[in-house]
Amino acid sequence: MESKVSKEEYEIGHWGRFDTSTLMPFPEKTQSQELLDKPIPLENRINHLLPYIEPDPIRRTAFAIAHKMGVPISWVKKTAKHIGLQSSIEENLDGEQIELFQYMAYELLDEEKAWSDAYEELDDFLSSYAVGNFIARTPYWVRVNASDLEIHPILMPLASGRDTPAYPKHLVLQLRHLLLLTPAAENRLTIHALSELTGDRPINIDRKLKALGVESDNRRSMHSGQIARHFQYKTLSLLEERKQKQPPPAADWMTAKTIGKLLNKSQVWVAGRINNSFQQLGEVRLTDGVAPYVHYPPLVYEALKAEVKELALIPVAEDTDLAMSALVKVVGRNEKWITDRIPYTDIQATRKINPVNGRLFNYFQQSDSDSLLGLPDNILDKLVI
Repeated sequence: MESKVSKEEYEIGHWGRFDTSTLMPFPEKTQSQELLDKPIPLENRINHLLPYIEPDPIRRTAFAIAHKMGVPISWVKKTAKHIGLQSSIEENLDGEQIELFQYMAYELLDEEKAWSDAYEELDDFLSSYAVGNFIARTPYWVRVNASDLEIHPILMPLASGRDTPAYPKHLVLQLRHLLLLTPAAENRLTIHALSELTGDRPINIDRKLKALGVESDNRRSMHSGQIARHFQYKTLSLLEERKQKQPPPAADWMTAKTIGKLLNKSQVWVAGRINNSFQQLGEVRLTDGVAPYVHYPPLVYEALKAEVKELALIPVAEDTDLAMSALVKVVGRNEKWITDRIPYTDIQATRKINPVNGRLFNYFQQSDSDSLLGLPDNILDKLVI
């Protein structure tokens, strides 16, 4: 009879095979939720506002800003501190010490007030369309980012009278925070967009941009809201200029390393033959459109391939075979002495493959040394008519 194992026992037995240190901790917050804890840089607020205004080149006191906006001084000081506005003590024309806020302080505070007033007028629950309309983003963008914030819609009877998925009003505040914290990717291109426009692989583009010293920054997609590396639009021109200055692509040309792999030969074997016969045919070309290396035309590969086939029919030298260097040692004479006397013998050198380096050499038999040593000392003095 089979014994039953409880769910708890099964889980203990299952996970017991792993140390607890190997378990990946479940993130307490999503990426977007973590971003909500980060303060918005003042520079981001300024860059967000600049396209829509013409800044007033005047520095103002808290009193002047409050009077111009029609709000209490306390609101100006509290909001200025919240958004990170800087101030300094300056001396006016009357010699009085006054506190002046930085340039664009009025514009930034006015933007905060206008946005806050508009937010207060919103309904408590909004459709993704209404949220998107308020922050100038698509409903899809709203839904994607709301999901990452773990803010989910509920069915509510909205203005249409039908039950519609709606989000709580505070989603607008959080989405605005994300937008100001991570600039929108306006007039920017991702690595994949550059790939589509240039017809090159993303990994190649990444290498080229690093070589050019081009930097990217994290931007939030205008469509999906996802954060990704983005490049300035001029990067496309830089890639096109680089392409025009670069050597041609490899196409069907090959490096010595590639030829060696295809022929199952060492780089030394390939390099030796290229240096002897084909070195002048080498040209710098681009491997995978990125790395410049010396390449050789197809005829070099075909020539070496034919040589490999020819070598396959040639025997490999055995231990009893003597190369010229070995014959020199056995006979005790130099190479010239031997080559001068071979014509007066029946010695026939045989082309064989050196088993160590795979190269072709002339090999002799052990008995050939006896034939050479048996010749008269004055054999070269005889006149053959």
